[in-house]
Amino acid sequence: MTKPDNVEDMVISMADDVINWARQYSFWPMFFGLSCCFIEQMVTYTSRYDISRFGAEVLRGTPRQADLLITSGTIFKKIAPVVLRLYEQMPEPKWVMSMGSCSNCGGMYDVYSVVQGIDQILPVDIYIPGCPPRPEAVLQGLTLLQKKVKGERPTRAVFHMAGGTQGTQKPIRVDGKTKSREPRGPGYYGTPPRGTAVTPPGFRENRSEGMWTPPVHRIELSEGEKSLSRSLTERFGEHIKEIRHPSDMPTFQVEESSLTDVLRFLKSEATQRFQRLDDLTAIDESARQDRSNYPDYTLVYHLLSYESASRIRLKVPLKGETPTARTVTDIWPSANWYEREVFDLFGIRFEGHPNLRRLLMPPAWEGFPLRKDFKGRATEMSPYTHADARNLQPLNATEYFTPKGDEEYLLNIGPHHVSTHGLMRFILLCRGEEIRGLDMDIGYHHRGGGENRRTSVLVPVHSIYGQGGLFERRGQQHELRPLR
Repeated sequence: MTKPDNVEDMVISMADDVINWARQYSFWPMFFGLSCCFIEQMVTYTSRYDISRFGAEVLRGTPRQADLLITSGTIFKKIAPVVLRLYEQMPEPKWVMSMGSCSNCGGMYDVYSVVQGIDQILPVDIYIPGCPPRPEAVLQGLTLLQKKVKGERPTRAVFHMAGGTQGTQKPIRVDGKTKSREPRGPGYYGTPPRGTAVTPPGFRENRSEGMWTPPVHRIELSEGEKSLSRSLTERFGEHIKEIRHPSDMPTFQVEESSLTDVLRFLKSEATQRFQRLDDLTAIDESARQDRSNYPDYTLVYHLLSYESASRIRLKVPLKGETPTARTVTDIWPSANWYEREVFDLFGIRFEGHPNLRRLLMPPAWEGFPLRKDFKGRATEMSPYTHADARNLQPLNATEYFTPKGDEEYLLNIGPHHVSTHGLMRFILLCRGEEIRGLDMDIGYHHRGGGENRRTSVLVPVHSIYGQGGLFERRGQQHELRPLR
Protein backbone atom coordinates (compact mmCIF):
# COMPACT_ATOMS: atom_id res chain seq x y z
CA MET A 1 0.00 0.00 0.00
CA THR A 2 1.31 3.48 -0.90
CA LYS A 3 1.96 5.70 2.10
CA PRO A 4 -0.44 8.72 2.18
CA ASP A 5 1.15 12.03 1.19
CA ASN A 6 -0.84 14.31 3.51
CA VAL A 7 -2.80 14.31 6.72
CA GLU A 8 -6.19 14.12 4.97
CA ASP A 9 -5.22 11.04 3.02
CA MET A 10 -3.74 9.51 6.17
CA VAL A 11 -6.95 10.02 8.11
CA ILE A 12 -9.01 8.66 5.22
CA SER A 13 -6.73 5.64 4.95
CA MET A 14 -7.11 4.89 8.66
CA ALA A 15 -10.88 5.29 8.39
CA ASP A 16 -10.87 2.91 5.41
CA ASP A 17 -9.18 0.26 7.53
CA VAL A 18 -11.69 0.63 10.35
CA ILE A 19 -14.74 0.58 8.06
CA ASN A 20 -13.43 -2.37 6.07
CA TRP A 21 -12.64 -4.29 9.27
CA ALA A 22 -16.20 -3.78 10.49
CA ARG A 23 -17.83 -4.64 7.16
CA GLN A 24 -15.87 -7.76 6.32
CA TYR A 25 -16.81 -9.37 9.62
CA SER A 26 -20.46 -8.33 9.66
CA PHE A 27 -22.07 -9.37 6.37
CA TRP A 28 -25.86 -9.61 6.51
CA PRO A 29 -26.82 -12.19 3.86
CA MET A 30 -30.33 -12.13 2.47
CA PHE A 31 -32.48 -15.24 2.93
CA PHE A 32 -32.61 -16.22 -0.73
CA GLY A 33 -32.29 -19.47 -2.65
CA LEU A 34 -33.76 -21.19 -5.69
CA SER A 35 -32.54 -24.76 -6.04
CA CYS A 36 -30.28 -27.48 -4.68
CA CYS A 37 -27.38 -25.14 -3.89
CA PHE A 38 -29.49 -23.37 -1.29
CA ILE A 39 -29.49 -26.58 0.77
CA GLU A 40 -25.69 -26.54 0.88
CA GLN A 41 -25.73 -22.83 1.66
CA MET A 42 -28.05 -23.33 4.62
CA VAL A 43 -25.77 -26.06 6.02
CA THR A 44 -23.13 -23.38 6.57
CA TYR A 45 -25.44 -21.78 9.12
CA THR A 46 -25.56 -24.94 11.25
CA SER A 47 -23.27 -25.64 14.18
CA ARG A 48 -21.11 -28.04 12.15
CA TYR A 49 -19.81 -25.24 9.91
CA ASP A 50 -20.83 -22.22 11.98
CA ILE A 51 -20.66 -19.36 9.50
CA SER A 52 -21.15 -17.05 12.48
CA ARG A 53 -17.41 -17.38 13.07
CA PHE A 54 -17.07 -15.10 10.05
CA GLY A 55 -19.69 -12.66 11.32
CA ALA A 56 -22.25 -13.55 8.63
CA GLU A 57 -24.91 -15.40 10.59
CA VAL A 58 -27.59 -12.69 10.56
CA LEU A 59 -29.96 -13.85 7.80
CA ARG A 60 -32.32 -11.13 6.66
CA GLY A 61 -35.75 -11.81 5.21
CA THR A 62 -35.92 -8.44 3.46
CA PRO A 63 -33.44 -6.85 1.03
CA ARG A 64 -33.79 -3.54 2.88
CA GLN A 65 -31.68 -4.97 5.71
CA ALA A 66 -29.21 -7.09 3.73
CA ASP A 67 -25.88 -6.27 2.12
CA LEU A 68 -24.92 -9.68 0.67
CA LEU A 69 -26.91 -11.54 -2.00
CA ILE A 70 -25.92 -15.17 -2.57
CA THR A 71 -27.69 -16.41 -5.71
CA SER A 72 -27.76 -20.14 -4.95
CA GLY A 73 -29.43 -22.28 -7.59
CA THR A 74 -30.79 -22.03 -11.11
CA ILE A 75 -31.74 -18.54 -12.30
CA PHE A 76 -34.91 -18.99 -14.31
CA LYS A 77 -36.06 -16.34 -16.75
CA LYS A 78 -39.30 -15.85 -14.87
CA ILE A 79 -37.57 -15.30 -11.50
CA ALA A 80 -34.75 -13.16 -12.96
CA PRO A 81 -36.75 -9.87 -12.81
CA VAL A 82 -37.50 -10.60 -9.15
CA VAL A 83 -33.81 -11.20 -8.40
CA LEU A 84 -32.95 -7.89 -10.08
CA ARG A 85 -35.60 -6.07 -8.07
CA LEU A 86 -34.32 -7.57 -4.82
CA TYR A 87 -30.78 -6.51 -5.68
CA GLU A 88 -31.86 -2.96 -6.46
CA GLN A 89 -33.75 -2.77 -3.15
CA MET A 90 -30.61 -3.60 -1.17
CA PRO A 91 -28.88 -0.50 0.24
CA GLU A 92 -25.32 0.42 -0.67
CA PRO A 93 -22.76 -0.96 -0.24
CA LYS A 94 -23.76 -4.44 -1.36
CA TRP A 95 -22.04 -7.49 -2.73
CA VAL A 96 -23.06 -10.53 -4.81
CA MET A 97 -21.84 -14.12 -4.64
CA SER A 98 -22.91 -16.54 -7.38
CA MET A 99 -23.13 -20.07 -6.00
CA GLY A 100 -23.11 -23.17 -8.17
CA SER A 101 -22.78 -23.97 -11.86
CA CYS A 102 -26.39 -23.05 -12.68
CA SER A 103 -26.08 -19.57 -11.21
CA ASN A 104 -22.62 -19.09 -12.72
CA CYS A 105 -23.38 -20.08 -16.31
CA GLY A 106 -26.65 -22.02 -16.52
CA GLY A 107 -24.84 -25.25 -15.65
CA MET A 108 -26.15 -28.33 -17.42
CA TYR A 109 -29.40 -26.55 -18.31
CA ASP A 110 -28.97 -25.19 -21.81
CA VAL A 111 -32.74 -24.73 -21.70
CA TYR A 112 -35.13 -22.05 -22.95
CA SER A 113 -36.29 -21.15 -19.43
CA VAL A 114 -32.87 -20.74 -17.78
CA VAL A 115 -30.60 -17.67 -17.75
CA GLN A 116 -27.08 -18.65 -18.75
CA GLY A 117 -25.46 -16.94 -15.79
CA ILE A 118 -26.64 -14.39 -13.22
CA ASP A 119 -23.80 -12.08 -14.32
CA GLN A 120 -25.87 -11.23 -17.41
CA ILE A 121 -28.23 -9.20 -15.22
CA LEU A 122 -26.23 -8.52 -12.01
CA PRO A 123 -22.58 -7.68 -11.28
CA VAL A 124 -20.91 -10.56 -9.43
CA ASP A 125 -18.03 -10.31 -6.96
CA ILE A 126 -17.33 -13.97 -6.18
CA TYR A 127 -18.12 -17.14 -8.17
CA ILE A 128 -18.40 -20.44 -6.27
CA PRO A 129 -18.09 -23.40 -8.70
CA GLY A 130 -19.69 -26.79 -8.17
CA CYS A 131 -22.90 -28.72 -8.68
CA PRO A 132 -23.64 -28.16 -5.91
CA PRO A 133 -20.65 -26.68 -4.06
CA ARG A 134 -19.85 -28.08 -0.65
CA PRO A 135 -20.44 -25.88 2.41
CA GLU A 136 -16.66 -25.54 2.67
CA ALA A 137 -16.70 -23.83 -0.73
CA VAL A 138 -19.24 -21.31 0.54
CA LEU A 139 -16.95 -20.49 3.47
CA GLN A 140 -13.99 -20.11 1.11
CA GLY A 141 -16.05 -17.80 -1.09
CA LEU A 142 -16.89 -15.73 1.97
CA THR A 143 -13.23 -15.42 2.93
CA LEU A 144 -12.39 -14.32 -0.63
CA LEU A 145 -15.11 -11.68 -0.39
CA GLN A 146 -13.64 -10.53 2.91
CA LYS A 147 -10.27 -10.03 1.20
CA LYS A 148 -11.97 -7.99 -1.51
CA VAL A 149 -13.74 -5.81 1.04
CA LYS A 150 -10.46 -5.33 2.90
CA GLY A 151 -9.00 -3.67 -0.21
CA GLU A 152 -11.86 -1.20 -0.73
CA ARG A 153 -11.69 2.53 -0.02
CA PRO A 154 -15.14 3.40 1.36
CA THR A 155 -14.49 6.50 3.50
CA ARG A 156 -14.92 9.05 0.72
CA ALA A 157 -18.26 7.50 -0.29
CA VAL A 158 -19.39 7.37 3.35
CA PHE A 159 -18.72 11.10 3.78
CA HIS A 160 -20.09 11.95 0.30
CA MET A 161 -16.66 12.90 -1.06
CA ALA A 162 -15.40 12.28 -4.57
CA GLY A 163 -13.45 9.10 -5.24
CA GLY A 164 -13.11 5.91 -3.27
CA THR A 165 -14.58 2.45 -3.85
CA GLN A 166 -17.06 0.26 -2.02
CA GLY A 167 -19.40 -2.58 -2.84
CA THR A 168 -19.66 -4.29 -6.19
CA GLN A 169 -17.79 -2.38 -8.89
CA LYS A 170 -17.70 -4.98 -11.66
CA PRO A 171 -19.84 -4.40 -14.76
CA ILE A 172 -22.53 -6.75 -16.00
CA ARG A 173 -21.10 -9.25 -18.47
CA VAL A 174 -22.16 -9.13 -22.12
CA ASP A 175 -22.45 -12.26 -24.25
CA GLY A 176 -19.90 -12.32 -27.04
CA LYS A 177 -17.82 -9.53 -25.48
CA THR A 178 -17.01 -10.23 -21.85
CA LYS A 179 -18.46 -13.75 -21.55
CA SER A 180 -19.48 -16.74 -23.64
CA ARG A 181 -22.64 -18.80 -23.37
CA GLU A 182 -20.92 -21.71 -25.10
CA PRO A 183 -22.27 -24.74 -23.21
CA ARG A 184 -19.33 -27.04 -23.94
CA GLY A 185 -16.72 -25.09 -21.99
CA PRO A 186 -13.12 -24.14 -22.85
CA GLY A 187 -11.22 -26.79 -24.77
CA TYR A 188 -14.32 -28.76 -25.80
CA TYR A 189 -15.38 -26.76 -28.85
CA GLY A 190 -14.66 -29.72 -31.12
CA THR A 191 -17.23 -31.90 -29.37
CA PRO A 192 -20.98 -31.90 -30.07
CA PRO A 193 -23.16 -29.77 -27.78
CA ARG A 194 -24.85 -31.59 -24.92
CA GLY A 195 -27.83 -33.59 -25.99
CA THR A 196 -26.76 -34.19 -29.60
CA ALA A 197 -24.03 -36.82 -29.20
CA VAL A 198 -26.43 -39.30 -27.61
CA THR A 199 -29.10 -38.85 -30.26
CA PRO A 200 -28.87 -41.95 -32.46
CA PRO A 201 -28.95 -41.36 -36.23
CA GLY A 202 -31.59 -42.65 -38.58
CA PHE A 203 -35.00 -42.45 -36.96
CA ARG A 204 -37.68 -45.00 -37.77
CA GLU A 205 -41.21 -44.12 -36.74
CA ASN A 206 -40.89 -42.80 -33.19
CA ARG A 207 -37.87 -44.98 -32.35
CA SER A 208 -34.28 -45.01 -33.55
CA GLU A 209 -32.88 -47.93 -35.51
CA GLY A 210 -30.14 -48.07 -32.90
CA MET A 211 -32.58 -48.71 -30.07
CA TRP A 212 -34.60 -51.77 -29.22
CA THR A 213 -37.82 -51.82 -27.29
CA PRO A 214 -40.15 -54.69 -26.44
CA PRO A 215 -43.55 -54.88 -28.13
CA VAL A 216 -46.22 -52.67 -26.62
CA HIS A 217 -48.37 -54.49 -24.11
CA ARG A 218 -52.00 -54.85 -25.17
CA ILE A 219 -55.01 -55.44 -22.97
CA GLU A 220 -58.39 -57.06 -23.40
CA LEU A 221 -61.35 -54.97 -22.29
CA SER A 222 -63.49 -56.23 -19.45
CA GLU A 223 -67.21 -56.82 -19.92
CA GLY A 224 -67.96 -53.53 -18.17
CA GLU A 225 -65.59 -51.67 -20.48
CA LYS A 226 -67.09 -53.34 -23.54
CA SER A 227 -70.53 -52.31 -22.34
CA LEU A 228 -69.31 -48.72 -21.92
CA SER A 229 -67.91 -48.80 -25.46
CA ARG A 230 -71.24 -49.97 -26.87
CA SER A 231 -73.19 -47.29 -24.98
CA LEU A 232 -70.85 -44.56 -26.25
CA THR A 233 -71.17 -45.80 -29.84
CA GLU A 234 -74.96 -46.00 -29.59
CA ARG A 235 -75.19 -42.51 -28.07
CA PHE A 236 -72.74 -40.59 -30.27
CA GLY A 237 -72.44 -42.72 -33.40
CA GLU A 238 -69.79 -41.62 -35.88
CA HIS A 239 -68.64 -38.77 -33.62
CA ILE A 240 -66.73 -41.24 -31.45
CA LYS A 241 -64.43 -44.08 -32.48
CA GLU A 242 -63.00 -46.82 -30.29
CA ILE A 243 -59.25 -47.41 -30.67
CA ARG A 244 -58.77 -51.17 -30.86
CA HIS A 245 -56.37 -53.08 -28.61
CA PRO A 246 -55.23 -50.28 -26.28
CA SER A 247 -52.12 -50.73 -24.16
CA ASP A 248 -53.45 -49.70 -20.76
CA MET A 249 -57.04 -48.42 -20.70
CA PRO A 250 -60.09 -48.01 -22.99
CA THR A 251 -59.27 -45.29 -25.50
CA PHE A 252 -61.60 -43.39 -27.82
CA GLN A 253 -61.13 -40.76 -30.49
CA VAL A 254 -63.74 -38.02 -30.20
CA GLU A 255 -64.56 -35.20 -32.58
CA GLU A 256 -64.00 -31.78 -31.02
CA SER A 257 -67.58 -30.71 -31.75
CA SER A 258 -68.92 -33.56 -29.57
CA LEU A 259 -66.29 -33.45 -26.81
CA THR A 260 -68.29 -31.62 -24.13
CA ASP A 261 -71.36 -33.79 -24.72
CA VAL A 262 -69.27 -36.96 -24.37
CA LEU A 263 -67.63 -35.70 -21.19
CA ARG A 264 -70.95 -34.76 -19.61
CA PHE A 265 -72.34 -38.18 -20.49
CA LEU A 266 -69.35 -39.95 -18.94
CA LYS A 267 -69.53 -37.87 -15.78
CA SER A 268 -73.27 -37.87 -15.11
CA GLU A 269 -75.16 -40.42 -17.24
CA ALA A 270 -72.98 -43.43 -18.04
CA THR A 271 -73.32 -46.69 -16.12
CA GLN A 272 -69.76 -46.15 -14.91
CA ARG A 273 -69.60 -42.52 -13.76
CA PHE A 274 -66.21 -40.94 -14.49
CA GLN A 275 -66.37 -38.12 -11.98
CA ARG A 276 -62.69 -37.17 -11.86
CA LEU A 277 -60.62 -35.44 -14.55
CA ASP A 278 -57.23 -37.03 -13.94
CA ASP A 279 -55.28 -35.17 -16.58
CA LEU A 280 -55.52 -33.05 -19.70
CA THR A 281 -52.56 -32.63 -22.01
CA ALA A 282 -51.69 -32.35 -25.70
CA ILE A 283 -49.40 -33.89 -28.31
CA ASP A 284 -47.74 -32.08 -31.21
CA GLU A 285 -47.97 -34.62 -34.04
CA SER A 286 -45.95 -32.59 -36.56
CA ALA A 287 -42.79 -34.71 -36.18
CA ARG A 288 -44.46 -37.91 -37.37
CA GLN A 289 -42.77 -39.36 -40.44
CA ASP A 290 -46.11 -40.45 -41.85
CA ARG A 291 -48.41 -37.49 -41.29
CA SER A 292 -51.32 -38.90 -43.26
CA ASN A 293 -52.88 -40.66 -40.27
CA TYR A 294 -52.30 -37.93 -37.71
CA PRO A 295 -53.76 -34.48 -37.06
CA ASP A 296 -51.62 -31.45 -36.26
CA TYR A 297 -52.34 -31.72 -32.53
CA THR A 298 -54.11 -34.16 -30.25
CA LEU A 299 -55.80 -33.27 -26.97
CA VAL A 300 -55.73 -36.14 -24.47
CA TYR A 301 -58.20 -36.43 -21.57
CA HIS A 302 -57.83 -39.03 -18.80
CA LEU A 303 -60.88 -39.73 -16.62
CA LEU A 304 -61.26 -41.80 -13.45
CA SER A 305 -64.29 -43.68 -12.15
CA TYR A 306 -64.31 -44.08 -8.39
CA GLU A 307 -67.12 -46.64 -8.41
CA SER A 308 -65.49 -49.12 -10.78
CA ALA A 309 -61.86 -48.10 -10.10
CA SER A 310 -61.28 -47.75 -13.83
CA ARG A 311 -59.94 -45.16 -16.23
CA ILE A 312 -60.70 -44.03 -19.75
CA ARG A 313 -58.79 -41.98 -22.31
CA LEU A 314 -60.27 -39.60 -24.88
CA LYS A 315 -58.19 -38.30 -27.80
CA VAL A 316 -59.38 -35.22 -29.67
CA PRO A 317 -57.73 -34.43 -33.03
CA LEU A 318 -57.14 -30.74 -33.84
CA LYS A 319 -55.89 -29.12 -37.03
CA GLY A 320 -54.34 -25.78 -37.88
CA GLU A 321 -51.45 -23.61 -36.71
CA THR A 322 -53.54 -22.04 -33.95
CA PRO A 323 -56.11 -24.72 -33.04
CA THR A 324 -58.98 -24.13 -30.64
CA ALA A 325 -61.18 -26.35 -28.51
CA ARG A 326 -64.07 -25.77 -26.16
CA THR A 327 -63.29 -25.37 -22.49
CA VAL A 328 -64.46 -28.04 -20.06
CA THR A 329 -64.14 -25.83 -16.97
CA ASP A 330 -67.93 -25.78 -16.71
CA ILE A 331 -67.82 -29.58 -16.31
CA TRP A 332 -64.65 -29.84 -14.21
CA PRO A 333 -63.44 -26.57 -12.66
CA SER A 334 -60.10 -28.34 -12.10
CA ALA A 335 -59.54 -28.16 -15.87
CA ASN A 336 -58.70 -24.46 -15.44
CA TRP A 337 -54.98 -24.97 -14.89
CA TYR A 338 -54.76 -27.95 -17.25
CA GLU A 339 -56.09 -25.82 -20.11
CA ARG A 340 -53.86 -22.90 -19.18
CA GLU A 341 -50.85 -25.22 -19.24
CA VAL A 342 -51.77 -26.60 -22.67
CA PHE A 343 -52.26 -23.07 -23.97
CA ASP A 344 -48.96 -21.95 -22.44
CA LEU A 345 -46.84 -24.80 -23.80
CA PHE A 346 -48.67 -25.78 -27.03
CA GLY A 347 -50.57 -22.65 -28.07
CA ILE A 348 -53.97 -24.39 -28.16
CA ARG A 349 -56.71 -21.97 -27.17
CA PHE A 350 -59.85 -22.93 -25.24
CA GLU A 351 -63.02 -21.03 -26.07
CA GLY A 352 -65.00 -20.00 -23.02
CA HIS A 353 -62.13 -20.34 -20.55
CA PRO A 354 -62.64 -17.86 -17.68
CA ASN A 355 -59.04 -16.59 -17.68
CA LEU A 356 -56.84 -18.07 -20.39
CA ARG A 357 -53.37 -16.71 -19.56
CA ARG A 358 -49.97 -18.35 -19.38
CA LEU A 359 -49.34 -20.65 -16.43
CA LEU A 360 -45.59 -21.36 -16.32
CA MET A 361 -43.93 -18.93 -18.69
CA PRO A 362 -43.71 -15.14 -18.21
CA PRO A 363 -46.72 -13.15 -19.49
CA ALA A 364 -44.81 -11.62 -22.41
CA TRP A 365 -43.12 -14.87 -23.47
CA GLU A 366 -43.02 -15.52 -27.21
CA GLY A 367 -43.54 -19.02 -28.56
CA PHE A 368 -44.79 -22.31 -27.17
CA PRO A 369 -42.03 -24.48 -25.65
CA LEU A 370 -43.52 -27.94 -26.25
CA ARG A 371 -44.11 -27.45 -29.94
CA LYS A 372 -41.70 -29.48 -32.03
CA ASP A 373 -40.49 -26.43 -33.96
CA PHE A 374 -39.64 -24.45 -30.81
CA LYS A 375 -35.93 -23.83 -30.23
CA GLY A 376 -35.41 -25.44 -26.86
CA ARG A 377 -31.80 -24.45 -26.21
CA ALA A 378 -31.04 -21.19 -24.45
CA THR A 379 -27.94 -20.80 -26.61
CA GLU A 380 -30.15 -20.87 -29.71
CA MET A 381 -32.03 -17.85 -28.38
CA SER A 382 -30.93 -14.27 -27.84
CA PRO A 383 -29.10 -13.82 -24.52
CA TYR A 384 -31.22 -12.82 -21.56
CA THR A 385 -30.01 -9.35 -20.58
CA HIS A 386 -30.38 -6.74 -17.86
CA ALA A 387 -32.90 -4.94 -20.08
CA ASP A 388 -35.00 -8.11 -20.37
CA ALA A 389 -35.06 -8.57 -16.61
CA ARG A 390 -36.12 -4.96 -16.15
CA ASN A 391 -38.89 -5.07 -18.77
CA LEU A 392 -40.35 -8.56 -18.27
CA GLN A 393 -41.77 -7.97 -14.81
CA PRO A 394 -44.48 -10.14 -13.21
CA LEU A 395 -48.05 -8.94 -13.57
CA ASN A 396 -49.25 -6.37 -11.07
CA ALA A 397 -51.60 -7.65 -8.38
CA THR A 398 -54.35 -5.46 -9.85
CA GLU A 399 -54.34 -7.78 -12.90
CA TYR A 400 -55.69 -10.51 -10.62
CA PHE A 401 -58.11 -8.61 -8.36
CA THR A 402 -59.65 -5.14 -8.18
CA PRO A 403 -60.22 -3.96 -4.59
CA LYS A 404 -63.61 -2.38 -3.91
CA GLY A 405 -63.59 0.77 -1.84
CA ASP A 406 -61.14 1.56 0.93
CA GLU A 407 -61.85 -1.54 3.00
CA GLU A 408 -60.31 -4.04 0.58
CA TYR A 409 -56.61 -4.28 -0.21
CA LEU A 410 -54.19 -6.56 -2.07
CA LEU A 411 -51.39 -8.56 -0.44
CA ASN A 412 -48.50 -10.20 -2.30
CA ILE A 413 -46.70 -13.19 -0.77
CA GLY A 414 -43.69 -14.36 -2.78
CA PRO A 415 -42.14 -15.37 -5.01
CA HIS A 416 -39.31 -14.24 -2.71
CA HIS A 417 -40.54 -15.15 0.74
CA VAL A 418 -39.12 -17.29 3.53
CA SER A 419 -42.01 -19.74 3.06
CA THR A 420 -42.15 -19.95 -0.75
CA HIS A 421 -38.44 -20.47 -1.53
CA GLY A 422 -38.73 -18.51 -4.77
CA LEU A 423 -41.18 -21.03 -6.24
CA MET A 424 -44.56 -19.33 -6.37
CA ARG A 425 -46.47 -16.16 -5.70
CA PHE A 426 -49.75 -15.77 -3.85
CA ILE A 427 -52.02 -12.78 -4.52
CA LEU A 428 -54.59 -12.19 -1.80
CA LEU A 429 -57.63 -9.93 -1.82
CA CYS A 430 -58.26 -9.02 1.81
CA ARG A 431 -60.76 -7.11 3.85
CA GLY A 432 -59.27 -6.59 7.25
CA GLU A 433 -58.09 -10.02 8.35
CA GLU A 434 -60.55 -11.81 6.06
CA ILE A 435 -59.20 -13.32 2.83
CA ARG A 436 -61.85 -12.77 0.16
CA GLY A 437 -59.89 -13.93 -2.87
CA LEU A 438 -56.75 -15.94 -3.64
CA ASP A 439 -54.84 -16.46 -6.88
CA MET A 440 -51.48 -18.05 -7.59
CA ASP A 441 -48.67 -17.35 -10.02
CA ILE A 442 -46.34 -20.33 -10.53
CA GLY A 443 -43.57 -21.25 -12.98
CA TYR A 444 -40.76 -19.40 -11.24
CA HIS A 445 -38.96 -22.74 -10.95
CA HIS A 446 -39.34 -24.23 -14.44
CA ARG A 447 -36.34 -26.06 -15.91
CA GLY A 448 -38.02 -26.95 -19.18
CA GLY A 449 -40.44 -29.68 -20.15
CA GLY A 450 -39.63 -30.84 -23.68
CA GLU A 451 -38.48 -34.39 -24.38
CA ASN A 452 -35.22 -32.98 -25.78
CA ARG A 453 -34.58 -31.22 -22.48
CA ARG A 454 -34.68 -34.21 -20.15
CA THR A 455 -31.87 -34.69 -17.63
CA SER A 456 -30.90 -37.92 -19.42
CA VAL A 457 -30.17 -35.80 -22.50
CA LEU A 458 -28.42 -32.96 -20.72
CA VAL A 459 -26.38 -35.41 -18.60
CA PRO A 460 -26.03 -38.38 -20.99
CA VAL A 461 -25.53 -41.88 -19.61
CA HIS A 462 -22.88 -43.70 -21.63
CA SER A 463 -24.69 -46.90 -22.50
CA ILE A 464 -25.87 -48.70 -25.60
CA TYR A 465 -29.22 -50.28 -26.38
CA GLY A 466 -28.93 -53.43 -28.44
CA GLN A 467 -31.19 -56.25 -29.57
CA GLY A 468 -30.67 -58.05 -26.27
CA GLY A 469 -31.39 -55.13 -23.99
CA LEU A 470 -29.15 -52.70 -22.14
CA PHE A 471 -25.39 -53.17 -22.53
CA GLU A 472 -22.24 -51.49 -21.24
CA ARG A 473 -18.98 -50.69 -23.05
CA ARG A 474 -15.99 -52.68 -21.85
CA GLY A 475 -12.35 -52.65 -22.96
CA GLN A 476 -10.66 -51.04 -25.92
CA GLN A 477 -12.74 -53.02 -28.41
CA HIS A 478 -16.01 -51.85 -26.77
CA GLU A 479 -17.10 -55.41 -26.05
CA LEU A 480 -20.84 -55.63 -25.43
CA ARG A 481 -21.81 -57.40 -22.20
CA PRO A 482 -25.27 -57.49 -20.62
CA LEU A 483 -25.64 -55.52 -17.40
CA ARG A 484 -26.31 -57.81 -14.43
